[in-house]
Amino acid sequence: MNSKKASVLLITMGFLIFPALLVYQNSFILLGLTDTGDSGKINPTGRRLFTHSQIDNDTTPPTITYVQPSINKTVITIQTYNIIVEIIDEHSPISGNVIAELSNLTSFLFNVSMDSLGGDQWIFTWDNLTSYENYEEYIIRIWAKDSSLNGNNIWSTPMYVVVSISSSPKMLNVALYIFFVILIFAGIIYYFNKKRANVLPKVRKGK
Repeated sequence: MNSKKASVLLITMGFLIFPALLVYQNSFILLGLTDTGDSGKINPTGRRLFTHSQIDNDTTPPTITYVQPSINKTVITIQTYNIIVEIIDEHSPISGNVIAELSNLTSFLFNVSMDSLGGDQWIFTWDNLTSYENYEEYIIRIWAKDSSLNGNNIWSTPMYVVVSISSSPKMLNVALYIFFVILIFAGIIYYFNKKRANVLPKVRKGK
């Protein structure tokens, strides 16, 4: 066999062997990608691979539990009250994905993002309660969305609370204002009565 024929034979074998090697290598990669076993299994290529189903198979929304208040019809007697909930999920919510909503029995009031306390607990500080109608029921609801690719979300069951602050500074200010107005008017009346008494001539009693 001359050198020309040997070169042709080697080139022909190269064209046949190279595609076979590519198919062989890709078969291992596909094997790793379609593996439905444990997440993070190392495939024959030495890479840690995850299937789409392993990453995006969370369809369960978070579980929301009230920590404070913990029972319906809780009576709030302080001016600042912390609303605390516990949210359990395999993919914990991120900041901005836990919202507290407040309303009364007739209308929506406001909603606000809750802050993480670390772990599974979230908090919202409801302050300036003296500006709300006293002895009235208010409704708290919590919305939470997990951090999975599906973005599972849920509303909590409503929690009813009653605001009952006995010593309201607002009412105290009104009472003090009325007291001072009455005091000023009493002083004015007393002043003019005394002045009028000094102006009138004195009547002499006969002997």
